[in-house]
Amino acid sequence: MLEEVELLVLGFGSVNAMRRSFLRVLKVVPSGYRKRFRATDVDKR
Repeated sequence: MLEEVELLVLGFGSVNAMRRSFLRVLKVVPSGYRKRFRATDVDKR
């Protein structure tokens, strides 16, 4: 619910509208972006 409120504040009418804009601008879906740029534990070996 909070995620949807934040998206409305940012000017997106819905979660789907945000996903479409994300894909159009960045050429990747949000989950793909998160996978690619997630933090990794560099000390973990």
